[in-house]
Amino acid sequence: MSAFKWNSKSIINLELAKQCIQHPKSFLLKVDSIEFFGQGWDNVAFLVNEKYVFRFPRTQEAELLLCDENKVLPKLYSVVPLPIPKPIYFGKPTEIYPFHFHGYKMLTGTPAYRVNLSDDALKECLKSLAQFLKQLHSIKAVQAQAMGAQIQMHDKTKVQLVIEYLQKRMEDIQQANIFEFDRAFIDDLIAQAKAVVIDHSDDCLVHGDLDYRHMLIEQNKLAGIIDWGDVGINHPVIDFAVVHGMFSKSMHEIFFQEYEIVNDDIWLYAKFLALHRAITLMLYGHDIKDMKMFNAAKKSYERLKE
Repeated sequence: MSAFKWNSKSIINLELAKQCIQHPKSFLLKVDSIEFFGQGWDNVAFLVNEKYVFRFPRTQEAELLLCDENKVLPKLYSVVPLPIPKPIYFGKPTEIYPFHFHGYKMLTGTPAYRVNLSDDALKECLKSLAQFLKQLHSIKAVQAQAMGAQIQMHDKTKVQLVIEYLQKRMEDIQQANIFEFDRAFIDDLIAQAKAVVIDHSDDCLVHGDLDYRHMLIEQNKLAGIIDWGDVGINHPVIDFAVVHGMFSKSMHEIFFQEYEIVNDDIWLYAKFLALHRAITLMLYGHDIKDMKMFNAAKKSYERLKE
């Protein structure tokens, strides 16, 4: 198994989550039903009363990110053109659980990597995504700070840091004989990314962790954007990576028509970030035995070589 944080054991389970939600010192609501809903690198989620999603951070760092969400999302909810989570229940640390947590009304839809979309449906989703990101990225740094956003804790515009993570995860994949990479392609993309200069003078509010796990699909349309744990202030290139990872190169013009033309160097750096994300999710999907995620990540990798 890989020595990444997604393998850390969660201290939260169904019974403890129920106790936290109904804790007498900070009672949130009566729990009539509760079931495991999902987990990511930083949080574990439970579906309560078949209506509300409660997310519990695994670490203190994840708690800080969740508290940022609590500040930003209620203000952002009415601004963007797609549904996003709006925290309405705010749990506090107690003697039984040391971190803040939150709950929100469940959004409908299925993560995009679990849905087979036609090219026509993908094009419509890309159009909606571009419109969403255009609105999100119109919130520049000063306004984002007023909403409670912070400079992103994990800055993917620091190319050397991303390269180090990328190479470590490639080593783990190759040692486990999971996948064979085209090293010439990867080395060339890394070299090009290292030459890109990121100008932070026009930083804005970014989702920060956008990929096909966090895009909800309903009736073949983009129906919502979830998992805002990395929301913060940074260069918009952070969010552009999802276009490379999920949509073929022949569709990118649709994004530019709705968003705006993106500088070639910035678009190339987004492709580099998409490579990092594809390899990360390939390893993650393998580790948690989610073959749909693993296969989606492989397709992303192959798409980058178009």
